[in-house]
Amino acid sequence: SDGGNNGLKSIIAQLKTNDFARLRLGTNNVARTKIPDPDFVLSHFGEAEKTQLPDILTEVSQKISDFCYN
Repeated sequence: SDGGNNGLKSIIAQLKTNDFARLRLGTNNVARTKIPDPDFVLSHFGEAEKTQLPDILTEVSQKISDFCYN
């Protein structure tokens, strides 16, 4: 199912099926109880997050590659 995601809902409508492989990436919103998801996702990175970003992007890139080629 689209799980309430409008982008996924659009893809399912165009393909006329929800039978396709998906790769889900999340934000790990540890402040979930304090900040609504849309505000959290659209906020700027903090200084600590900026230092972690290169390692995170390397890991995400590898996981996307594994997903596509395995």
